[in-house]
Amino acid sequence: MSTTETNRSQGHTAAAERRNGSSGPTYGSAEEATNGLPPPASEVDADIDLPRLLELTRLTPVQALAIGLDVLSTVEARHRAGAAPVGFDLGSAHVGIDGRTRLDGPLAESGPTPRPRRSALADTGSLLAALARAARQSRRVDERAQSTIAALDRAAATAAAPDGQITSVTALLRQADATAGGAAAATAELAGLVAAALGRPPAARVAVPPRPAHRRPAETRRAPARGGLRGVGSAVARRTWKWALSLAVLAAVIMLEFALLGEHITRDVAVLMNAGRAESSEAPTLPPAPSVPAPAPAAAGAVSGMDLRPLGPCSPGAPCEVRLLVRLQPQADPQTVDWAFRVVDRCTGAAANTPGRAVEVLPDGADVSVVDAVSLPPGRALAVFAVTDRPGTAASPPLLVPAPGYCEADPPPEPR
Repeated sequence: MSTTETNRSQGHTAAAERRNGSSGPTYGSAEEATNGLPPPASEVDADIDLPRLLELTRLTPVQALAIGLDVLSTVEARHRAGAAPVGFDLGSAHVGIDGRTRLDGPLAESGPTPRPRRSALADTGSLLAALARAARQSRRVDERAQSTIAALDRAAATAAAPDGQITSVTALLRQADATAGGAAAATAELAGLVAAALGRPPAARVAVPPRPAHRRPAETRRAPARGGLRGVGSAVARRTWKWALSLAVLAAVIMLEFALLGEHITRDVAVLMNAGRAESSEAPTLPPAPSVPAPAPAAAGAVSGMDLRPLGPCSPGAPCEVRLLVRLQPQADPQTVDWAFRVVDRCTGAAANTPGRAVEVLPDGADVSVVDAVSLPPGRALAVFAVTDRPGTAASPPLLVPAPGYCEADPPPEPR
């Protein structure tokens, strides 16, 4: 039988003696519970040695602390039972499928001794130093994790010191566990890691006490909603009261404006409403001056059309500056365009001719645009025509001065 199988057999035998009530050392006694020691590691037939576990995964600082506490619990329990501890190495630590760590192989020789041997303390310090190095490689290293790693380092240094005591080392780790917490959850995590590495289902999980829920003081705690619809109504009211307040303020401002400026507002509205009516009432009611026929057709010969427009305000009895546009049919030879102005009084029918000018048009010329001036006689309503003589006799549409023009003595004002 190999050494490992022998050690496991011894462990099963010791566990059986404890279950049968034999006089062998017990590790879950009332004394250990009173002193705050965690229960010893379970003797199971499915485990993995610590070096192999460190190769497969990265331990968190709290998981490393849980392994250290289990190892120190076993060593300290053997020491209190009066056995003389024997040194061990890192490979002696095995993490079981229940997440608890045990030491494989004999840890003590027969015979009482007042304190553990130096070799056991030195090996304990080496194991704690290895756990601290493994914890530093974790991806979750926050401020609390740094404090846990520092506690492992102090415990390893204390165990390696010449005057080191196992109780001092255990006290350091227990204080770190009390500060950081989470050792029970870390044990459950270790059980899952070992089960995954062995391809077996994990053992019964360690019960992790739920974190106490934060409760408000009684005087500040809100009462639960009495009904679904009532609760929804309260939520809507809490969210919409600001909008309702804004609308109320706006309505109050509008009412205040009407109260203080009501007359001005009413008068301004009446002015705006009556503006179009007043303008429509000012439209002329008298008939405009009669129209007069053109002295010549609109197109004749090479002249295809004419247009006569004022370049500024024109009035009877004063010169009027106009623009004359004559549209021609292009010819291969040069053309001469001459014109005159015929002014007709629309009220009396009297007509007068005013001379114009003549211009030469190059071959293939299409349009002639000139600026000229007409001397207008006095009158109430005049019509001015531009009449060409060459290359054809044609007349422009009438230019009314003024427009539309009235023959009565006092015509109403023109619409704006």
